[in-house]
Amino acid sequence: MSATVMNRPVGMTSRLLSWLPEPVLSPRAAYMMRTLASILIALYLGFKLQLTSPGTASITVMILASPVRGAIISKGAWRIFGTVTGGAAGVVIMSAFPQSTFLFLLGVAFWLGLCTFLASMFRYSRSYGAVLSGFTVTLVVFGALRDPNSILILALNRVGAVTLGVVVSSAVTMIFQAATTRTALRARLLGGLASIAALVRDSGTLAPIPLRQAREKLIAELQQLDEVIEYSGVEAPDTQRHANSLRGALIAMSGAPFAVLRVGTIMQELSANPLALPPAVGRTVVELRALIARLADARSLGPAALNALSMEVSAVTAHLRQIEAETEDVVLAGQIARLHGFLGRMEEAVAPIAAWEMNAAPYHAHLNLDLFRDYRTATRNGMRAAIALMLGGTFWYLTAWPAGSLLLLILGPVCGLLSTAPSAAAASVEFAKGIALASVAGFLCLSLLLPPVTGFAMLAVVLLMFLIPALYFTTVPRYGLFALGFVIFFLTQIALTNVATFNVAAFINNAMGYNLGAIAGVFVFRILLAPNPAQDACQLARLIRCAIEQAARRPGEMLWLEWQNLQNQRFMRLLMRLQTFPEQRLAAIEAGGPLLILSRDIFRLHIMLRGTALPSHCNAAVARALRSLGRLGPGSRAAAQAAETANHLEHAFETTEPPLPVLLQAAAAFRAIARMLPEAEPVLSLNRGMLRRK
Repeated sequence: MSATVMNRPVGMTSRLLSWLPEPVLSPRAAYMMRTLASILIALYLGFKLQLTSPGTASITVMILASPVRGAIISKGAWRIFGTVTGGAAGVVIMSAFPQSTFLFLLGVAFWLGLCTFLASMFRYSRSYGAVLSGFTVTLVVFGALRDPNSILILALNRVGAVTLGVVVSSAVTMIFQAATTRTALRARLLGGLASIAALVRDSGTLAPIPLRQAREKLIAELQQLDEVIEYSGVEAPDTQRHANSLRGALIAMSGAPFAVLRVGTIMQELSANPLALPPAVGRTVVELRALIARLADARSLGPAALNALSMEVSAVTAHLRQIEAETEDVVLAGQIARLHGFLGRMEEAVAPIAAWEMNAAPYHAHLNLDLFRDYRTATRNGMRAAIALMLGGTFWYLTAWPAGSLLLLILGPVCGLLSTAPSAAAASVEFAKGIALASVAGFLCLSLLLPPVTGFAMLAVVLLMFLIPALYFTTVPRYGLFALGFVIFFLTQIALTNVATFNVAAFINNAMGYNLGAIAGVFVFRILLAPNPAQDACQLARLIRCAIEQAARRPGEMLWLEWQNLQNQRFMRLLMRLQTFPEQRLAAIEAGGPLLILSRDIFRLHIMLRGTALPSHCNAAVARALRSLGRLGPGSRAAAQAAETANHLEHAFETTEPPLPVLLQAAAAFRAIARMLPEAEPVLSLNRGMLRRK
């Protein structure tokens, strides 16, 4: 299920459903109606086409279900890809090891582990496609154990059923849901800009706790926007063309919430005594305050007004840059640098959105936004899935349990699907609860309700009795996984076919296999290579520290936004891993601003000093400070060295004739770095001992 917010249906959906009462037209109701219609249509066509397992088509619809049209289209395409590759791999594995149980299980486990590894390396639909390719092997090979010669037919039947589900789900969505993702993307991008500006404007009046809560909420909302950009690009070619540029805007915005308090404080300090400021500074601060107020109203702006605002942000940023170069007071230079840096990020955020709105060329045309690949976690997820399947297969082989293959049939999807969840252990419990309730509901349905059914209309009524409440709860985040597990495995366990059979004993035996597989999945995530949040958090903190050290030594050709993109992904994962350590997580959030400022200043130093002829003693002082910043481990003198260098450069500025403004700018940057390093320590010095004490 996508985390993207559902939008009120418009266009064709509203016209077709205009006769319904207003409450039924809510986004949740429209989503449920589309999904239920897709499930029933796919099931009906599956019966008409005489598919071996028509229920697979309806299960496909449920797995693809999303309130976002682009998500259904993208996931559908990757689901077909995953089913085809997984089915082909299953045919190859069973053909290669027809007489060797151990090699057969090893082949299936290897493929599942490999696909789970790849799923952990990708995001969104690509990750889902890799997961599906992995567990499709288990569905195909274990479904064909009684008749291995039928595996090719079984694989083709599964591909056909999945394709039918994808086609039906996509067709219903295209007809009955308007392409609202672009509208939602625009609203949320402008909402992010407005929220950042409002926090800066109100930072002096908000108490610390409300300010922190508002900032955390904003960070979470910005984190979800990358998914909206991904799926909006599927629907709209213009969004796809600007997708990388819009991600650049999102990166620029994502660091801003950490700096709002500092920027708001500086603006208040400069506005408190305007007569003491140079006239140019006073005028620009007034312009900046008015600009922040206009940015806070960005939600209501049309394309032309947004483009005008973008040009105004660019103009004020240029004024701040000029003032920073001309300022002869190191404290004021540091304050102007902070304002300049913040507004520069706002410019990098507003301009791409305005270019997208005006259908101009992408603003960030040449950004190389790499995905952070956590090889350590991905390897652990892949090994866990492979080992779990081997252990389950060994149990099945030794016990010779006839329904033991169902245990593996469930264990594969659970290990693959839930490995990419933020909290796999908790997710596995919710999934197991859903499967258990599905077994109870399936038993009641098969033993009491389905035997009297004589046609598809009656069958639909019976199914809707279970699907409507379950589908409702899939839209409630707290119960989402539980309800999703229920719907999928309710349809799986009743195993609807054209020729209905009602074997209660066989159902109970199969249900035991499904539930044992779900319970095994719970233990897998808690015992077998269990995730270690403390260890993962320390590893991520170390990677962030190493990236800052590398930037201090030599940033190379990487642009600031490209560098920040990788660190943002690491930092967000760090906050996720620290959820079980609330005090340390709060400290890490507070350290986010200092981390951003000192990193930005390190990049600025390299840029401003590149090709600049400084006195030899200044070059030596700068080199010492940068070398010290390249070693931020325990006992580092980086903060003291940065402060000494700031004093040295400030003195050199006062004694050098003619004065070199770059010396004062560099001094302000080093002074800010010296001040930020202690504040960034909760991340830079994070270790397992600190987390154990918590």
